[in-house]
Amino acid sequence: MRKAGALLALVALLVSSTAVAAGPGQGDVAGDPAPGSPVAIKRAKKHFQTALTSYKNGAYREAIAELQEALRFDPNGKDLVYNLAVVHEKLGELDQAIEQFRRYSQMETDPKEIERVEKTIKRLEGARDELRAKEQAATPPPTERPPPKPDEPAPEPELRTTRVVIPPAEKGRLDAFTYGAAGVAGVATVVGVVYAVRAVSTRPGSDEATGPNSTVFELQDRAQRAHNYAVTADVAFVIAALSGGATALLYFGRDKEASPPTRIAVDRTGVRLSTGVAF
Repeated sequence: MRKAGALLALVALLVSSTAVAAGPGQGDVAGDPAPGSPVAIKRAKKHFQTALTSYKNGAYREAIAELQEALRFDPNGKDLVYNLAVVHEKLGELDQAIEQFRRYSQMETDPKEIERVEKTIKRLEGARDELRAKEQAATPPPTERPPPKPDEPAPEPELRTTRVVIPPAEKGRLDAFTYGAAGVAGVATVVGVVYAVRAVSTRPGSDEATGPNSTVFELQDRAQRAHNYAVTADVAFVIAALSGGATALLYFGRDKEASPPTRIAVDRTGVRLSTGVAF
């Protein structure tokens, strides 16, 4: 009897020791296996498969919930952390994605993989900063005018006026008429010079006498031709003078080409000047 009693006491001691050892640490939730145990790893895989299906169907929030549940069973599953970061990036939650990628980088041991993830983190940080800058730029600045009191009507915005000074028109227009008159003057001057030279060279001298090689008829013919040349030269010089005067009158007597008209548009915010130039 004493041996049987001792045996029962030993069995009771072993059972109580086993219960104490298995009590704390078996799982955070009653009935859950210990994180990282073979049973927990199997459950983590099931949650991962469910997350993968949700991700393919575009249910990103459900995929995040399943991945977080899988991480509860397998806290050392670095691939689960990586996938969680990818889904957060898909949703545009850049802060959460950066946090999970950093967590994955701390769990990874491959230097090349760590370098690749660090580049991804820098890319996401740049995108996040750019997005914040755009949001700040799109925020309208606070109005300087205080809001009107309830019993006072809102004041009408004042029109801002400006004075437009039109400069005096400049003289000197160059167009087809001016160039045409100048061309006629130039041609007439050249013709006058040519015929004046021919008249001087053709006219017989006062001491030139008749002889075997120069008859009186030849001298008379040369004198007549010299006279005709001189008349032509005089007419050409007169035309040149008239054309030159017309050129000066056409140039200095008229305004320059008019620039595109200036339009003044008045609205409730102020005066805008437009010179007709469009971009």
